[in-house]
Amino acid sequence: MHSLLTRMSERVAAEALDGDVAHFKGLLRKGELITKLTVVTSLALLDDHNGPQFRYAAEFNLVRAQGIGAWSFELQRLMTGPGKTSFRHSASPVVAEVT
Repeated sequence: MHSLLTRMSERVAAEALDGDVAHFKGLLRKGELITKLTVVTSLALLDDHNGPQFRYAAEFNLVRAQGIGAWSFELQRLMTGPGKTSFRHSASPVVAEVT
């Protein structure tokens, strides 16, 4: 079974054959998928004891998001705001890499 990102890469490669506009739209969709996966993974890495208020606030905003901008804002807020201290200790390398 192919992973989600592998399948999206295959789709973008197939759309590249259709033309520049289709390829561009495929790349935009792939970027949106990567952004959303990163945000969801970041929310999963929050500590259950220290991070519930940050998780709830982010989930509240994401459910009502009108576009990808809200997702990138929440990622930035989690990685650079006060919520940065609420990640699990074992997630430190991942958080440092994303930051």
